Amino acid sequence: MGEGSDLILDGTDNFEIRYLINDIAVKYNKPWVYGGVIGSNGMTMTIIPNQTPCLRCVFEAAPSPGSADTCETAGVLGPVVNIIASMQATEAIKILSGKPETINKELVQIDVWENTYRRVKIAPLLGKVDCPCCKHRKFEWIDGEFGSQTTSLCGRNAVQISNRTPNKLKFEDMAAQLKTLGDVSFNKFMLKFNAEDCEFTVFPDGRAIIKGTSDIDRAKTLYARYIGH
Repeated sequence: MGEGSDLILDGTDNFEIRYLINDIAVKYNKPWVYGGVIGSNGMTMTIIPNQTPCLRCVFEAAPSPGSADTCETAGVLGPVVNIIASMQATEAIKILSGKPETINKELVQIDVWENTYRRVKIAPLLGKVDCPCCKHRKFEWIDGEFGSQTTSLCGRNAVQISNRTPNKLKFEDMAAQLKTLGDVSFNKFMLKFNAEDCEFTVFPDGRAIIKGTSDIDRAKTLYARYIGH
């Protein structure tokens, strides 16, 4: 993946895949264009290995599961998707047409509801931060050191996802984000809710059991959709 590509254009919806893309792009020296949206907010930046900071220079670690809104808990306002996608496509055209001097070298953040537009200068981070990826050439997401591990629980029509986080999840905050789904119950040991015909049991360390499917890919998608990462 990535070795034979001229460019990687991000259309993913979770940080785990984006950090994997970043590892691949840096390892094989491939430009890539990051883009993400949530609610009415969107952001994008163009990453050229050895010329701009990489994703981990700017966002060293992904948010802990449950600590940030997801598209299911906060929704996505359609127009912001079009704007970010258009900006990404324009950056891709610049790179593929051999005009690297015209690329955007800042992190662009927009909020179409609040009518705000920000450009964050990230160029000074190149070579200045102790980035494990582009500075130390440690590709921890490719090597499987980071990221979730999944196990299909035999005979239970359930999948366990081990996506451990160094900080305990804040169940009260998660419950507030998930309240639109219906009943959400929790105590100090676990949080439970139902969505898309599945029952979710989430533990303080980020581990979760998703009952109602034995499909690992679907379980990982549901985890990213409702819990995050």
